[in-house]
Amino acid sequence: MLLFRGTYLHTIDSKGRLAVPNRFREVLKAKEDNRLVITRGTHGDCLSGYTVDRWEEIEAGLDNLPAGRGKDAFVRHFIAPAQDCTLDKMGRVLVPAQLRQEAGLEKEVMVVGALGKFEIWDRERWERYCEASKDEALELLETHDIRF
Repeated sequence: MLLFRGTYLHTIDSKGRLAVPNRFREVLKAKEDNRLVITRGTHGDCLSGYTVDRWEEIEAGLDNLPAGRGKDAFVRHFIAPAQDCTLDKMGRVLVPAQLRQEAGLEKEVMVVGALGKFEIWDRERWERYCEASKDEALELLETHDIRF
């Protein structure tokens, strides 16, 4: 399984296009697809990008869950705003305007690998998040005895 990893500083142009990092394009090409799905991040501070096959796995898993308010809420918040996006010949993707606005993406962004997905953050939000979550990240290492 090919995973997204690495952190890259990029810009979104005035038309809302983002150059997908080369390393991430390699993951998409390995899937023999130049499409991805972009939606809200689960914590609302960023956007998340998925390969189409990974997204289909997520949808199938959700579809198999029993009906209920929690499922409905998740679908409305994270599945409904999802957009299929295509990389152009220059490796750029048009990030949907509403999602850009919700995530505060205007110019400088961080494109962050997160295993089976990648995230798109406003640069300043990313820096604040990293500072604020450092202790929480280290706590996970200790709790699960993860060693580097």
